[in-house]
Amino acid sequence: MALSYGFIFGRETNSAEFSDAFHALFGDGVTVEGTKFALTLNGFRATVGSGAAVAAGRWLYNDSPLVLSLPVSNSNTDRTDAIAARVDYAERKAALEVIRGVDADAIRQDPGLIRTADEYSIFLYLIRVPRGAATLSPNDVTDVRADGDLCGMITPLSEISLAVIRIYDFLTSGIDQEVARIVALADALIERGQAQIDLLNAYAKEVHAVPDIGEIMISYASPVPETEWLQCTGGSVPDTYGELTELLNGTLPKIENGYIYGGRAV
Repeated sequence: MALSYGFIFGRETNSAEFSDAFHALFGDGVTVEGTKFALTLNGFRATVGSGAAVAAGRWLYNDSPLVLSLPVSNSNTDRTDAIAARVDYAERKAALEVIRGVDADAIRQDPGLIRTADEYSIFLYLIRVPRGAATLSPNDVTDVRADGDLCGMITPLSEISLAVIRIYDFLTSGIDQEVARIVALADALIERGQAQIDLLNAYAKEVHAVPDIGEIMISYASPVPETEWLQCTGGSVPDTYGELTELLNGTLPKIENGYIYGGRAV
């Protein structure tokens, strides 16, 4: 298919081209107006409430209850009828209609079966008509208005615009704010953790002024005096720390942010 275009000054755009462009922008579905074609059943009479829909770029609007008659059941087989917003290209009209005897499973697999070169339909409801039934009940109705393949719901432009503004605001400022908030929380947690470690160390010093050789301390900062503490890296104890070497069989423990008291090197 060749490239086409429209809405150009000096070139007339026909209704079909406008509808195709409208369809490409907004898709199909029921809008939020009215009752969104709410359905009630009375025998084989289906009453469709007010609402609006767009199908293949053509819109239709119902401002009062519309009664549609379903064909009576037959005595041989069950069938499924559909209440649809149907566009007839040849008749150049759109209407709410009952489509008798549809293959619901096949259409769910391939909605193109109801969207041909001659007509285009979106289904609002599927209604099971049991064989020999004298009346129909709400249990025979399947609401497919929210099914994006068969119908769908059109989001108002006002909601789309608001969502875009929120996304824009988040992308331009929200991410930085959120990162700053997370970093601040992390810093606060580190500060509180270090404060608790300092309290523990202070308590240990109060209990005995000089730590025992082999005593372990957890700290984010180097201990004081640093020369009497060894970092717990898992390596070998320096030979100058004889008592600690004997205590640990020559190997330092491996503890993240850990220090072990070795006493004065001899």
